[in-house]
Amino acid sequence: MRHSLSLWILLAAVPAAAAQNPPATPPPVPESVALKKTCDKGNFEDCYKLAGMHRRGEGAQKDAGKAAGLLKKACEGGQAQACLDLGDMHRDGEGIAKDIDKTILYWQKACDGTSGEACARLGLMIHEGKDTPRDLTRATGLLQKGCDGGVHRACRTLGTMYQAGGVPPKDLAKAVALFGKACDAGDGEACGMLGIMQRDGGGVARSAANAMASFKKACDAGALSGCYDLGLAYERGQGAARRATNTALGLVTQAIRSTFPPR
Repeated sequence: MRHSLSLWILLAAVPAAAAQNPPATPPPVPESVALKKTCDKGNFEDCYKLAGMHRRGEGAQKDAGKAAGLLKKACEGGQAQACLDLGDMHRDGEGIAKDIDKTILYWQKACDGTSGEACARLGLMIHEGKDTPRDLTRATGLLQKGCDGGVHRACRTLGTMYQAGGVPPKDLAKAVALFGKACDAGDGEACGMLGIMQRDGGGVARSAANAMASFKKACDAGALSGCYDLGLAYERGQGAARRATNTALGLVTQAIRSTFPPR
C-alpha cells in the first residue's frame, strides 16, 4: 500500500513538472527559406517576393544574380512585374550582362501581361528612337496601352503626337482628352498643355477661365511653364481680374523656390 501511494504521488507530480518546463518551441522558419520552398513548388508570386529580397539585401543575402534568376522564373510563370524588373536589370547591367535587346524583350512581355508601366517605358523608348529604331506606329499602340494602364506620362506623350499629326494622324480633340486625363492624374506639364489649347481654342471651346484653372494646376504641380502662363493670364486679365505686371515673374519664382528649396 505504501509503495502504491508513493507511485501515485510520483505520477501526479509529472504533469506539474511538465507544465513548469514546456517543450522548447522550434525557431521560426526564415521567410526567405519559406519563400524558396513555395517558389520551388511553382508559386511564382513567392519567387518574385524572394527575388526582391535578394535584390535589396533585405531578409536575404544581397545577390543580384540570384535575384535575376528568380525574376526570370517568375516572369516565365506569368508575373508581369517580374518581367518589368528583369528588363530594368538588363538595361542597367545590374548583376547580369547589360543587354538592351533583352530589356525590350522583357518589357514587351510585361506589357503583354498587366504592366501599363512596361508599355509606357517601351513606348517612350521607341518613340524617342533611344537604343532601338524609331517606330511611331508601334510607339502609338504601346503608349495607348500605357495610358490605359494609368501611366500619365504615356497619356501626355501620346497627346503631343496627336497634336503634332503625322503618325498618328492629327486629332486635336484626342490630344485634349489625353492631356486632360494626364492632368487629372497630377501631370503638371499636361495641365499646362491643356491650358494652352483651352486658351487658344485648339480642339476644344476657347475658355480663358478653364485655361487659367489648368495653368494653376500646372503651376501647383511644379510645372514652371504653367506658372508663367498663369502669370501672363493674370497680367492680361484673361480669365480673372488683371493683376500687376510682375505677377508672371512672381509665380515662376515661387514655383522655382518650391521645386528647388534653398539649402
